Amino acid sequence: MQIGHVYIFSEGTLDVDGALDASTYIMYENLMKIAEVKKGGDVSKLHDNMNNLFYNVTNGKQILEFVLPVARNINCFAISGCNFKTSGAVFTFRIYTNGRYETVRTYSSDVDGKPVMICFNRVPVTKIKIEIYATNNLQIGELAFGEALKMPISPSVGYRPALFNVDDEITFLKSENNSVGRSTVNKRAAIENLSFKLINHNWVRSTWVPFLKKAVGVPIWGGSWIGPVS
Repeated sequence: MQIGHVYIFSEGTLDVDGALDASTYIMYENLMKIAEVKKGGDVSKLHDNMNNLFYNVTNGKQILEFVLPVARNINCFAISGCNFKTSGAVFTFRIYTNGRYETVRTYSSDVDGKPVMICFNRVPVTKIKIEIYATNNLQIGELAFGEALKMPISPSVGYRPALFNVDDEITFLKSENNSVGRSTVNKRAAIENLSFKLINHNWVRSTWVPFLKKAVGVPIWGGSWIGPVS
């Protein structure tokens, strides 16, 4: 089985219930896009699929609160393009269940720009709250929550993560005498191709095929821990 064109967090952190995990998770639907924003203002830059357009927090504290039109299952929060270290940011992810908000995880990092997926046991929710505290100006490229599909096995031997397979575009500027003046490096996400072998055919029919029908042609989040990571 092949998963093609997956932007996967192989140089980030996949945190499952507070521990690093070697499994592969795929989240194709960011429920923030369909949620009503109760607190947080304009959050469009958090789900525009652009890591270089930022949602900014400048006052040291921000609360984001979302209400879904109907109860939906979620088991994952994800962040990318965030200046964790220089902002001193701490994220607390909370879900509304059993008539009250419960904390899923509190997360911080000493690495800027590191993508993160935080997964937990699936639960139906109608409200999500994310509390953010920062000691300096904070920028967030992308933020997501939703239900991530867990692959039943890890990627096959030979998988080459994007950490070792960069796909940057380099442009050289030349003068009239054909000497190189300067170069520009355009950072680009590496496209991943993962192979999963010996997956049970019943799982493919019951889970993978319905997933493909929903996810084809849309941006997806992927997490597969290739450790160790900081």
